[in-house]
Amino acid sequence: MGLSHALAFLATVGSVASAQAIEVPGDFATIQAALDAAPSDAVVVVHGGTWSSIRIEKPVTLVGAPAPFLAGADEGATSPIVLAGPGSGRVTLMRLHTGGFVADSLAPSRLAPALQGSGFDELHVLDCELVNTERGEFTGLGLGNSAVNTDVPFVLIERSLVRGSRTDIDDACTSASSSWIPPAGIHTNGTVVVLDSEVHGGDVGRFNFNGWPNAGDCDAGSCPAFPGGVGVQCAELIHAGSILEGGRGARWFTCSVFDRILCCETAPGAPFVVSTEFPLVNALTSDGPLLLGRTNTLHLATTGPTATLLVGLGLHLPVTVPGLGRRFLDGTSTSLGAVATPGDFGLRLPLDPGLVGTELALQLLDPSTGWSRPLASVLRPAAGSAADTPTRSRSRSL
Repeated sequence: MGLSHALAFLATVGSVASAQAIEVPGDFATIQAALDAAPSDAVVVVHGGTWSSIRIEKPVTLVGAPAPFLAGADEGATSPIVLAGPGSGRVTLMRLHTGGFVADSLAPSRLAPALQGSGFDELHVLDCELVNTERGEFTGLGLGNSAVNTDVPFVLIERSLVRGSRTDIDDACTSASSSWIPPAGIHTNGTVVVLDSEVHGGDVGRFNFNGWPNAGDCDAGSCPAFPGGVGVQCAELIHAGSILEGGRGARWFTCSVFDRILCCETAPGAPFVVSTEFPLVNALTSDGPLLLGRTNTLHLATTGPTATLLVGLGLHLPVTVPGLGRRFLDGTSTSLGAVATPGDFGLRLPLDPGLVGTELALQLLDPSTGWSRPLASVLRPAAGSAADTPTRSRSRSL
């Protein structure tokens, strides 16, 4: 089936979805009011601004245009994004920011994750910055936490930055408890797919070790094992084109006020702790999110000389096809036909308002190497995109 057939297919989908689009502000004054009123599978478009915590209780697509900032609530005790779904469906988050600082004196001992909760089959995070809130200073002990902590069984992270928060202390002399090590940057018991993104576990700060009272007692060879948070902890990790890092380990100083010196630094946390890891060859990439009203360049790097390019509505938990690898598109996908590879392919998407908020997923099927890594994007107009781009967007292929 050719490109014209595929675009006709997308236009049909858009005509259905457009009736569900909700604007904030506009149709509703707040994101929460829009989420509460929206039917399942609606698209909620948020036009920037700074907001408190939101609670998502039904399948929905939340799109920033430009990216809104979600600050959380209760001085970091309540997550900026809380999932409390009915037990099924998909939540898609596109172009949202979290992060910032809270006063240490008002913060809980451990700040809440940037996103937490459950109740859905899938969570898709695209072109977002899910950075956990940090303390503005440390008086006593403050514990770091995950950026994403969820029981959702399938989590997609694409072109996004995800970073946990740090554990630190003031100048008290102490040893360290393993319970102080930050949880993983992404923590879930299911499958996590990370594409063209950066994921970091929370750092650990500086500690004055009570076993080394003075400079002469420093023993770097016996550096206490107190690493930073793991980058990703899950059952199955699938990744391509991404940076996965554990948080920085503790820096250990001697205790003396008069000759306090840096003695050693614990190794960082592990990039990931998983039951199964599947690195994918970075054989299908783009220069950034796919935009409506322009020709989007796809970079194809399978062996070729041709491959079949398929398009579908959303990326899903992969199914292993014997001899061909993992297929991320479901049975509703449409073929765009044979394309030359390796090389570039221009995908022209119409400027159709009905397609805003539609998640488009692409995958190559090469007869020699099988299924490529996937590529997903939530569609938005190209017009005004320069001003609409998050300041630290992961809009590059790593």
